Amino acid sequence: MNYLSVHPLLRPRGSRVLLLGNEAIARGALEAGICFAAAYPGTPSTEIVETLAEVAKDCGIYVEWSVNEKAAFEAAYGAAIAGVRSLTAMKHVGLNVAADILMSAAYAGVEEGFVVVSADDPNAHSSQNEQDNRWYGLLAHLPVLEPSNAREAYKLVKETYKLSAEYKIPVIFRSTTRISHTRMPIEYEDDIPVEKKCKGQFVKDVERWVLIPAHTRKRKLELMSKWHKLQDEERFVTVMNPGMEKAIIASGIAYSYVKEVLDLLDLWNKVTVVKVNMPVPLPRKPVLRVLEQAREVLVVEELDPIVETQVKEIATSAGIRAVIRGKDLVPENYELTPEAVYRAVTKFMGLEEKLPWQGVEPLKLEPPHSAKTTNTLCWMPTQSIFLHTQGSR
Repeated sequence: MNYLSVHPLLRPRGSRVLLLGNEAIARGALEAGICFAAAYPGTPSTEIVETLAEVAKDCGIYVEWSVNEKAAFEAAYGAAIAGVRSLTAMKHVGLNVAADILMSAAYAGVEEGFVVVSADDPNAHSSQNEQDNRWYGLLAHLPVLEPSNAREAYKLVKETYKLSAEYKIPVIFRSTTRISHTRMPIEYEDDIPVEKKCKGQFVKDVERWVLIPAHTRKRKLELMSKWHKLQDEERFVTVMNPGMEKAIIASGIAYSYVKEVLDLLDLWNKVTVVKVNMPVPLPRKPVLRVLEQAREVLVVEELDPIVETQVKEIATSAGIRAVIRGKDLVPENYELTPEAVYRAVTKFMGLEEKLPWQGVEPLKLEPPHSAKTTNTLCWMPTQSIFLHTQGSR
């Protein structure tokens, strides 16, 4: 078989493939052993299940487009409570439609790994709002995992399934437009498993699955026990260059921008950097260790101050007086950009704010002038071909 004729998602371990972030999430889910996927299409999430549908027959899995996000969630959740690894995907506002079953699923839990992909849309490129769905993790007491780029999305979704299976709860996997719709070269770590559990068995357990008040109160205690254990998790936080008086905590794609800025400014040896892949609940122990040594902390995240609020709570409860900054320097609206993060970091570090790159000035084109203009010479008004890339990436 011609290697290049094989669908990119079906190529063997060791293959290096250029994938869209959503395709990377799909491949990671396949390597994790999913057998069921259901979604309702909505940018920027659509390509996840669209891609899975293309390879469903080859992989021996079931994939469907559901009538809405609630139906998609319930279908995939049904597989998960019967012991089959599953995935549901939707854009950020789609999770509003599925919020009712999300809250109940947190209480009842799952029997196998169940990942809820929420593709958020900062800057509202194709949406009616900029809603930050990490709030749903806090509301439902469910963990939220967040990659910093498309390649990490491929790796992290596999860890997300392990976490879900270990704690027997749904896990929210937050992507954003720049992760879902960015392409990166990815080297496959594993083959898609041939042997996987695709036939589930539902075990009757009235106290678990029937959430009347008497049962719900018991389930809430178990859920909160898991929540407090998740707060002690350390595997989704990476601390680099510990012991500095200044620290930067960055979650998700914000870390990619912070990394780029620190490389440009050559600041890696002057600041502690905390890379967060689980913003909800924020792991307390590694953050506390950093707060005990740092006098000033900058939290960089896209949209709402989810991590910042938790860092402040951790510091307050421990009696630590470190100065914690965040949305006073980092924009709370629209997408983050390297420029925005550069400005925040330079102010935080007390450096001169002088961008190392400049936008291209508007390109002004004049129509051709000739006393002997003929019908073979055509031109367009300047405003229709006016090019402006100031501040673009």
